[in-house]
Amino acid sequence: KELIKKEFVPKNKVLVIDNYIEIKNFKKKNINIKNKKFKILCIANFYKYKGHSLLIESLSLIKKIPWKLYLMGEERDFRRNDLKYISKKLGIYKRIKFIKKIKNIYSYPNFSLGVSISKTESFPNAILEYFSLKLPVAAYGIGDIQRLVNNKNGKILKNRNPNYISKKTNELYFDKKLALKSKYAFQKAIKFSKIKNTLKKYDNIIKALCVE
Repeated sequence: KELIKKEFVPKNKVLVIDNYIEIKNFKKKNINIKNKKFKILCIANFYKYKGHSLLIESLSLIKKIPWKLYLMGEERDFRRNDLKYISKKLGIYKRIKFIKKIKNIYSYPNFSLGVSISKTESFPNAILEYFSLKLPVAAYGIGDIQRLVNNKNGKILKNRNPNYISKKTNELYFDKKLALKSKYAFQKAIKFSKIKNTLKKYDNIIKALCVE
């Protein structure tokens, strides 16, 4: 859309090839969710524009729900120690955990929500990762995120204001349809797990270039 609207590229010259996600075949395991916390997963390398500090600040404003944030990513222009410092300053250090890889325990219903509040994105694989874990998603509606996230499988965040983000996160905690959103999230993952569709588009492009 940005190519068409901002760069004035003719619509018939634009072909969208979606990313592909492999559905994780986790071994079935009984997960104890008694007294469970509202566990939030954020998959994003530690760039400042990804909004990790904003997310931590937003969650610090939520006082009455038992949330815990799990961060997965590689250090870039932001370090883990930077985020630890921010969380300590806000008094929520013990509610932040850094993880190295995805496991079956990060799926719904043991975890409740995947989140993305990046300032800029195109078609983020992290959203597809959340869907493959059956996680409803709260995401800032930039780039192609609005093609992925909706009211059925999560919530589009209309701005990046900490008070707004905390309010919408709080609403999702009390959302009685969260389990249903999880179901729709996984259905979305299945849609993007069909690699044949992606390969077919690439094949068509190659054939068209050969003809030209």
